[in-house]
This record gives sequence, C-alpha cells and structure tokens, in this order.
Amino acid sequence: MNGDPGPRPGGPLACLNIVATSCAILLAVLCATATPAPARADAPSSHLTVLLYHRFGESEFPTTNTSETEFRRQMQYLSDEGYTVLSMEEFRKHLESGEPFAPKSVLITIDDPYLSIYRVSRPILREFGFPYALFVWTYGLEHDYRAFMSWAMIDTMATEGVVIGNHTHTHPHLALPHRSETPEAYEARVHDELDQSQRILRSRGIETDLLAYPYGEYNAVVVEAARAADFTLMFTSDPGAVDTETPWDRIPRAAIVGDDMTLDDFIAKLEITPLHAADEEPRYGFLSANPPAAISLRIVEPGQFDAGIVNMFVSEWGRVDGRFDPQTGIIRFVPTEPLTRPTNRVIVSAKDRLTGKFAMTSRLLVLPFASLRETGHE
Repeated sequence: MNGDPGPRPGGPLACLNIVATSCAILLAVLCATATPAPARADAPSSHLTVLLYHRFGESEFPTTNTSETEFRRQMQYLSDEGYTVLSMEEFRKHLESGEPFAPKSVLITIDDPYLSIYRVSRPILREFGFPYALFVWTYGLEHDYRAFMSWAMIDTMATEGVVIGNHTHTHPHLALPHRSETPEAYEARVHDELDQSQRILRSRGIETDLLAYPYGEYNAVVVEAARAADFTLMFTSDPGAVDTETPWDRIPRAAIVGDDMTLDDFIAKLEITPLHAADEEPRYGFLSANPPAAISLRIVEPGQFDAGIVNMFVSEWGRVDGRFDPQTGIIRFVPTEPLTRPTNRVIVSAKDRLTGKFAMTSRLLVLPFASLRETGHE
C-alpha cells in the first residue's frame, strides 16, 4: 500500500520553515564580528554537539536535505579531526555520571524514517563506524508511506546497532492545541499520542526511553507527559550544545540541513558551546501574555564573555535590542508588539573573551493557550 499523501497542512513538511528560521538565526549569530581574542589552548571545551539530520540526497526538499557528497565530507571531517562520535549509551552515561565530555565529542541523530536514510546515510555511517540514533513516528510506518522505510528495514538497522527512538505517532504540532480544545482534552491528546507510539514500538520489539519532539516543539504539558510516559532523554530542535548541566528533557541539537550548508557552516556549529543561564522570563512554553512584559535571562558567568558581543534573537523578529548588563549578567528585551507565530525560539549568544567562540542557549515560547485554541492547529 502506498499511503503517503505527500505534503499536507501541519504535516512533517511544515517543519521546513521552522528549521530554516532557526538556521538563519544561527548563521546570523555566527556572523557577528568582534576583535579576535587570544585562544585559550589550555582549556578545551568539554561540550558535546548533538547533530540533527533529516533527509539525504533528496534535492527536491532543499531545506531539510543533506546531499550525499556533503554528508560524506562532514563525516570525513569528523574522522580526520579526531572527533569522538558517542553512542547513545555513552552519551547517557556521561549525563548520569556528570563526567565531562571529551573535547570534540558529537552524537548523531536523525529524525523521521525516510527511505533515503537507509539508502544514502546508512552505508556511509557504517563505512566510518559511527553510531547514531534514528527517531521514528509510527503512523507513517504503519501506513507504508512511500517515502519511508519499511518495518523490516527498521529491524535491520536495529540489529546493526542503530538506536531507535520515539518521534510520536502522527508527528503533530504537539505543543499547539486544536481549535476549541479544552486544556483537559489537549493534555489527554498529548498523553495518547505518546502512549500510542510507545505501544506500537513495543509491539515491534523496540523498547525506548528516547523522545524527539516533532518539529522540536514542546511546552510544560508536553514535557510532563513525556516524563509520565517514562521517557528519560528528550531532544528538541533548539540550537545549542550539551554539557552535563543540560536539562535531560530539553536537549538541544544542531540542525545539519539545507542544500546551502557549507563545511564551514558545519564546523562553526561544532564549535558552539553551552551558555549557562538562569532566571529565564518568560519560561519556555505557553506565554501568559502576548506580548510578554519582557524577554530576559541571566548569564551565570557574565565575566567570561565579551560584553559587546551578547545578543538576543527571536525567530519572528530576528535580532532584537536586548540590553545586556555585564555586572548582573542580565540581557533584557521589552517587546512593543505581540508575537504572531504560534511558536518562537529565543536564542541568546555570547562570545567567550578568551577562546573567541560563541556560547548559546535557546528556548521555545508558545502563544497563550486561549489565543491558540481560537485559531486551532489540526
């Protein structure tokens, strides 16, 4: 049965705009200029970069595709430069033990069970001997979407050591309520989406406590539902890097997608380090008011960063006029107009005074529940 309906409103292809916006903001961050700082060669960063891929060799999907040539170049770079590609189990052990990651550490993840993964990236990853995780959504597999792998292919990859994670059942915009949906009905739907996908995976002999949020979208309801479903590690599409202080329920990933991505872009994403922040206002998830009174956070160690190269970005608005106080570490922006997109990522970047590298933190804001249920998102 060829059940793939192709592009559909609200379907997986809708993530193209979200990914493209985040990538554009990230490139703007990396293009920020400052006087070069002396490298701190005696203090290599102990961060890890979680790489996020989608399609391979599918040029008709330019914003989520990675060409076979570029993917091989990226894997060759990791090999030539001595990067440690961790397995999911090794990644987990670092988080559990609190042991810092070795310099030049990465974790490779792929979202959606596209057939091109089996045909293009799988042979290359096997050639390099790199472990990776694949996050699958079960409805498409159950209905034999023509763009997807078969369950037999998934089984083959699992026997080869590929870790299979959960990407929900229908790949919905899980952070957004449907039209006229009550909070209780919305919460029940979120739980059902996760429970149904877990039941199907278990029926196929796949036990997992790994979740990749569809479109990288989440809120407090989604996070709590994931915890209730016994997920332990939950992955977003928020740009950034990982260390042992990263929250396990909102793990950032570097999206390595787009036909226009160069090897230099890839390398720049590998060099981003975690930015430790506190007192985020508003917190991630549903806004209580739109616009919020202010968007802010406090950088924990402000003296580590160049006070002139601390910036805030909001998906809908790009770079915003966030005022940074180097004494308190607080960067604060006061919006003068409401947000109109259902979800927005807030990204704060800062340039390390000694290494010259960018540190980054990001979180997802969602429009107020009441306003979303008026417009709905099916």
